[in-house]
Amino acid sequence: MTVRPTGSTLLTDTMLPFLRAQVWSRPELDDRDRRWVTLSCAAAAGTAGPLREEVAAALTGGAITPAELGEFALQFAVHCGWPVASVLDEVVRAESAAFAPGGSGQPGGGAGPAPDRSGETFETVMGPGIDLPDSPYLRVGVAGFVFAQVWSRPGLGLRDRRLIAIIGSALAGPVMPLRSHLAGALAAGELDEAQLRALALLLACHAGLPLGELVDGLVDEIVDETVGSSAAGDPVAPRSVR
Repeated sequence: MTVRPTGSTLLTDTMLPFLRAQVWSRPELDDRDRRWVTLSCAAAAGTAGPLREEVAAALTGGAITPAELGEFALQFAVHCGWPVASVLDEVVRAESAAFAPGGSGQPGGGAGPAPDRSGETFETVMGPGIDLPDSPYLRVGVAGFVFAQVWSRPGLGLRDRRLIAIIGSALAGPVMPLRSHLAGALAAGELDEAQLRALALLLACHAGLPLGELVDGLVDEIVDETVGSSAAGDPVAPRSVR
């Protein structure tokens, strides 16, 4: 957690001790996981000062490398939009250059078009059996770019990308993509229920209690549905990408 050197205020005297003692000390998520939350929330807020502090803290603490931060900016753009991600990318490039002079720390784009792994990656991330409707948004945007060109990149693992997708979807607002990624994380074994509960708590602290409550409530629904389907011997319904 980045702690800013400020004088004593009601906020610093109440919130920061709570974050240190009750949230950041919890065992379910590690420092790298928590950094994705604070980086995403700072980027979504659009305030350059706190964002620079979070990026610098991630680099100096060793939780995330400059190249991984570049990948994060790309993944974040998918879920929260290019304008806000462009500010994030600018800060990442500047802080990475200061951290490692002589290199931007940015991931390479490759010598040519990446092989089309959209179908394989889509099934890995979202699960099998999802019928993708024939629309430009879904076929070209989601399958052709998001899964073929972003999720397929080697700079971050699927678990990291899933965490960023959950956080970004929560910050962006629409419930269905958020629900899909929460269910996908549980189904793939990337995150368990306890980790998702801890993520909801962390989001509540850094992005507001209503958002944390939304995530926690969706986890309730998904877990109940999964338990109910298992007890009845029924397959879990396919997830939507809309």
